[in-house]
Amino acid sequence: MVPKIINFICPHPSYLSSQISTNQPIGSMAPSSSFVSNSQYYPRWKGIFTFQDDKRLEHGDSITEELLKAIEESQVALVVFSENYATSRWCLNELVKIMECKKEENRQIVIPIFYNVDPAHVCHHRESFAKAFAKHESKYKDDVKGMEKVQRWRIALTAAADLEGYDIRQENIQQIVNQISSKLCKTSVSYLKNIVGIDTHLEEVKSQLKLGINDVRIVGIWGMGGIGKTTVARAIFDTLSCQFADASFIADIKENKCGMHSLQNILLSELLRKKYNYVNNKEDRKHMIARRLRFKKVLVVFDDIDHRDHLDYLVGNLDWYGDGSRIIVTTRDKHLIETNDVVNEMTTLADHQAIKLFNQYAFIKEEVPNKCFEKLSMEVVHHARGLPLALKVWGSLLHKRDITEWRSAIEEMKNNCNSEIVEKLRISYDRLNIIQQDKFLDISCFFQGKDKDYIMQILESCYSGANIGLRILMDKSLVFISINNTIEMHDLIQEMGKYVVKMQKKSGEPSRIWHTEDFKEVMANNTGTMTIEAIWFTCFEQICFNKEAMKNMKRLRILYIADGRLNRFSSPHSSIDSKYILNGSIEFLSNNLQWVYWEQYPWVSLPDNFKTQRLVHLYLGWSLLHDLWTKRKADSNTKFHGDAKFGMFESEEILERFPCVNVESLEHLDLEGCLKLDKFPNFFGRMKLELEIKVEGTGIRELPSSIQYLTHITKKHLLGMKNLEAPFTELDLAGMKKLVALPSSIGMLKEEIGDLENLVNLDASCTRISKSPSSIVCLNKLKFLCFAGQCLEDGVYFVFAQVNEGLCSLEILNLSSYNLIDGGLPEDIGCLSSLKKLDLSKNNFEHLPRSIAQLGALEALYLSYCKRLTQLPEFPEQLDKIDAYWSNDSICNSLFQNISSLQQHDISASDSLSLRAVSVNLPENWYVRDNFLGFAVCYSGELIDMTAQLISLCDDGTSGITRKLALSNHSDWNSKIYFFLVPFAGLWDTCKANGKTPNDYGLITLCFSGEMNKYGLRLLYKDDPEFDANCSSSTKHSNILGRVVSLFSCIN
Repeated sequence: MVPKIINFICPHPSYLSSQISTNQPIGSMAPSSSFVSNSQYYPRWKGIFTFQDDKRLEHGDSITEELLKAIEESQVALVVFSENYATSRWCLNELVKIMECKKEENRQIVIPIFYNVDPAHVCHHRESFAKAFAKHESKYKDDVKGMEKVQRWRIALTAAADLEGYDIRQENIQQIVNQISSKLCKTSVSYLKNIVGIDTHLEEVKSQLKLGINDVRIVGIWGMGGIGKTTVARAIFDTLSCQFADASFIADIKENKCGMHSLQNILLSELLRKKYNYVNNKEDRKHMIARRLRFKKVLVVFDDIDHRDHLDYLVGNLDWYGDGSRIIVTTRDKHLIETNDVVNEMTTLADHQAIKLFNQYAFIKEEVPNKCFEKLSMEVVHHARGLPLALKVWGSLLHKRDITEWRSAIEEMKNNCNSEIVEKLRISYDRLNIIQQDKFLDISCFFQGKDKDYIMQILESCYSGANIGLRILMDKSLVFISINNTIEMHDLIQEMGKYVVKMQKKSGEPSRIWHTEDFKEVMANNTGTMTIEAIWFTCFEQICFNKEAMKNMKRLRILYIADGRLNRFSSPHSSIDSKYILNGSIEFLSNNLQWVYWEQYPWVSLPDNFKTQRLVHLYLGWSLLHDLWTKRKADSNTKFHGDAKFGMFESEEILERFPCVNVESLEHLDLEGCLKLDKFPNFFGRMKLELEIKVEGTGIRELPSSIQYLTHITKKHLLGMKNLEAPFTELDLAGMKKLVALPSSIGMLKEEIGDLENLVNLDASCTRISKSPSSIVCLNKLKFLCFAGQCLEDGVYFVFAQVNEGLCSLEILNLSSYNLIDGGLPEDIGCLSSLKKLDLSKNNFEHLPRSIAQLGALEALYLSYCKRLTQLPEFPEQLDKIDAYWSNDSICNSLFQNISSLQQHDISASDSLSLRAVSVNLPENWYVRDNFLGFAVCYSGELIDMTAQLISLCDDGTSGITRKLALSNHSDWNSKIYFFLVPFAGLWDTCKANGKTPNDYGLITLCFSGEMNKYGLRLLYKDDPEFDANCSSSTKHSNILGRVVSLFSCIN
């Protein structure tokens, strides 16, 4: 018998997979019905669950709660009409419920299937349907409510039969299932249009999946918490699952509390459409997954893995899956997925996308009320730094709040991160081991934005394996290294780290202090001192030191106290009032200290009981020290730990009682500016490291006999040692790698200088050397050479020796301000094959050697203030920068001739005499995020002000983006060519872009008042070589404007 009704009900896409329920009146069909068996088989084959209501009996009208729930949560309902369909009151009640859900939710798809029945008979209640309704009406003729029910049946039947459906025979079932699966996919992804920025991620991941190739491929999606990894993975799954025989989305794996075998059971159950829960051994289950899935084409998403076991026992290997399978893995830990075919790094939203997402939650479908809300919205977006989680949380928080509440909430979020955001981000922190957590807290509290090499020195002094520790933090998306080699982290990640320490403080056990106020509180109350490990702050106000509080800080390993008024070029400390209030002499510093940086150290000596065996860095600049230790302590030997650095910069009061220093571990000694120090420290021990010494501006007259131990000195800063009694030429320089700041009195270098085969840096600036020794060309490891300065007597001219193909490693040659005339430069200077920078500024030559054109590595040439220079030679093709300030007209004209030969997309040039506006077409895809700096402009003439405007490629009625540029301090410049930069950050305005991206703008126009005789414009990128490779062909002099001086600044 043909069933009266079969309803296929598929759930909302928030479910893990699709589901079909199959329902027919018990007793009205044979169990072996081919239609039922086929209709249940094919949906499974397409990855759709079937639901059979076996508990239903035909003894009433009511529908089971289980089926009601399935209908209400359904996405698609298939209604199969057969000849005797209308005889079943139960079926008609179910149909009414389905049509109600379609009407109310407006999301459920209802598809009628006409099985051996004319659709017109169903729609117009003819033939068997007319007979069935006649019986129903006869039954309820005396029952008003019953007749109302019959009327609802008629309405539902007509509405359902009037929908687009299928008139089929048995052999068409597979075709229907295919079409249903297609509709499911289209319907399930309709929600994607509301997800900001999803399209770009979808296309990128799809391209990486390479669906057209019949292999097995695993793609990883990596990024910090809250950045949208799961959203992208879910969108990919909903979009592509219909193309696979079976599909499974295993969500939030890291939060699973039931063991690995439970996740394995879920995977098998969903892919095989059969419940698996009888094997609790993860090893057995692992092999079962490989056996059962190896011939199936599946799509599987493993969401948020965080452990190697997830890879070994769940994700598995490529040979676990059938040809054509695609596996997607999301994680916060890049290291787990680096062996995958592709790792897709999630990035934060661009500004215009962030604004759109925030507005979705803050204003729902409403318009932004006014400019005040718009401005405050931008504050929130800026603080969120493109993190979707933060934008959603803060947007929801501010929804339907008034302007006062907005301001209050924004002030709060700047000082205290939202707990929901913190808890989401903290998951990555909680999964670090204790040492990794300590490194992360150090970076988030102290080192954000600081130079990586400097920070690594600190971390290495405190922890073993600092480098691998940093790599782990990077892999877990907690930190990253910028193009400027600084350690960076997302602002909210940093706030999460500081939040952890603030919670420690609330419990009375703070581990780190980075605010002056917190330090003052500890000093005042002597509380929490036992747990403090690190102190790092810059003070601008008065601080009172409590010796008892200092005594209790036995775990302190990092101590950094800087005076905000000081820098390397500050006046001596005697002219600056001390900010410290002392409570007696200092009696204790933690022997656990490994890194100490303390400006204006306020006591006259260090504590006698302070041991330096663990100390790696001790810097006491501008200190009030008279003696490093008392006489008793100074008589002993001082030994540091590791690659130690010791500095006493500008500590003018330091006297002769300096300790005997063990150089076995010393790397850097800075005594610069210690005016009263007249004796060089004595050394003992065999030096193992390269040592840098700075003794400029001291009273030292001679070097000690212990200097013999310094066999690997890399630098001797001897400038200012005018009282040096031993002639410099008698010093043993063997083993030197760097000679820096030689005494100004020196008049020559010995020919033996050429024997220093390891020398890489020679700085003889501000000396009286008038001729370089011929042997200098033998220094084939030398990279830096400087003879700059104005110390030569009148009538004495500097002469550089013939190169003779020597100095093959020299990269920087500085001969500025050194009285060079024609003939002073060797004619074979073009033999310097590695030379990148040549500074000849402020000299008196009229011509340059022609061989300069042969400097194949030259990137920068400095000719400023060469007022007698009348002719330029040919330039090397790769030359990036030329400085020619205060040069004569002929030099300027020569430069402009070079500029005019460039292609337009690299630089645009003109020699018009009456310009008031210039426009330059921009190349396709000219804007490269995080790489494009701005527009460099050079010109000759006299300008008063200028306005820059970006104009859109399409005329959509919107105005361009305009910013006025105001001339700043132009009168101090007397050059013939002027350079200025139009910074992109100052020109671009997301609010005015109306959703456009920078690449939607194809023209830049510069309007000005004043006179511009000639001009050139070029696009500036952080990484020009890479941009040229991708966007343009290289041309001669393509980077002539790399030297940009900013004479203009943006104003509103």
